[in-house]
Amino acid sequence: MRLTPGLPCGLRRAPLPGEDPAIMGEIVNLRRARKHRARDEKDRQAAAARARHGRTKAQRTADAAAERAAARHLDGHRREDDTEG
Repeated sequence: MRLTPGLPCGLRRAPLPGEDPAIMGEIVNLRRARKHRARDEKDRQAAAARARHGRTKAQRTADAAAERAAARHLDGHRREDDTEG
């Protein structure tokens, strides 16, 4: 990789036709990269909190109703004990 004459040290020129552009690094806006990294970290923390704390009120209500229905079904099939006898 050649430096372009007249440019300060470290500045690179665009690749010439036929040169491999993969040699040059990608220009990154550091402020944008820092914000993107912070946003990704917040997303990871939020996902962990959702997994830890759970479910919506509708999901909890539906599960409670299903448990009550299962209990009623089970109680409906319970046999009476014959303690007299």
